[in-house]
Amino acid sequence: MSDLRHVLDGAQRPQVAIGKLAELLERNGIDLADVGRVKAIKAWQGFMKGDDGEPVTVDMHGIEFVPAWTDGPAWPVVQPARPVTVKPRPVPKRTGTASTIVIAPDPQIGYRRYEDGTLDPFQDERAIDLHLQIIRDAKPNRIVNLGDTIDMAEWSDKFA
Repeated sequence: MSDLRHVLDGAQRPQVAIGKLAELLERNGIDLADVGRVKAIKAWQGFMKGDDGEPVTVDMHGIEFVPAWTDGPAWPVVQPARPVTVKPRPVPKRTGTASTIVIAPDPQIGYRRYEDGTLDPFQDERAIDLHLQIIRDAKPNRIVNLGDTIDMAEWSDKFA
């Protein structure tokens, strides 16, 4: 009887079966992260001719799984915000020691380049334009950049 069938029937079933599943995936060059969900695990015995020409029993295993990428992204996809109309108002004249600070949070400026050379922007051009208008009108004493200014998706395996 195959090890996998024994494991599936045995008391240590979950831990050992997962190990056998991981071994089978690795042996076939399949990354565990690419498995969305396992539909079936099968174990059976077959026969082949041995070196002496006599039949030899061979344990065989099979997995039927759905790749992770068929279910779509595992994270909630970012949706555009509802449009907002910003009405400019006059900036009061500065008096005393007060300062105006504009904060630039996470613009994620970057593009995805497709094989045909076209570029797909990650940044929201309208949001960046609005931010620049605010800076122009407010004439801040300081601009604070919180980081993540550029998004280099082509350098990432995880967030392509």
